[in-house]
Amino acid sequence: MKKSKKIPEKIELCECLNELLSLELSLGNTVSHFNNNAGWPHPNTHFVMLINDLSIRLENLTFSQNISHQICRDPHYDWHDKCE
Repeated sequence: MKKSKKIPEKIELCECLNELLSLELSLGNTVSHFNNNAGWPHPNTHFVMLINDLSIRLENLTFSQNISHQICRDPHYDWHDKCE
């Protein structure tokens, strides 16, 4: 069964991160987990985890100045790129 590359309708993101997620999915990345009420690391946080690391260059995004990007090297987490 082929996974959909569309954003699952239940994921609620700001316009800045929605652009990032849409482009990643169009390049073949897929969502592995999401939580619209994660509440971490900030209240009202939405959490989305992709299968693969980011492949697009954030500076090419319309809202790149509004996105904070960090690389997580902590082996206790299951992610590499962190965007807020």
